[in-house]
Amino acid sequence: MSDSKQTQTQSTTPSPASFVAEPWKKAVEEQLGRVNQMVDEAARFERQGTEQLMRAIDEVARVQKESVTYMLKLNAECRHTALEAMKQGASFVQQKVA
Repeated sequence: MSDSKQTQTQSTTPSPASFVAEPWKKAVEEQLGRVNQMVDEAARFERQGTEQLMRAIDEVARVQKESVTYMLKLNAECRHTALEAMKQGASFVQQKVA
């Protein structure tokens, strides 16, 4: 019977190792929580950065398209101006020859 009481006493009394293990367990759990928050925060920053990058790419594409459109208009105007200059030159030469 004394063995039974001794076993009960040992099972209800915390061991010296638990005094050391509990703070470590708590510290590890807290650290894991902080690491989890850090990973979530990094994912949020990554998502925001990707969204900003996509907007910047869209803006660059829009500006490039506008530049190409403007270039085509300038080329057309240049061709038109060159043609008009040639016509005026030819008309001037024809008047002098005639």
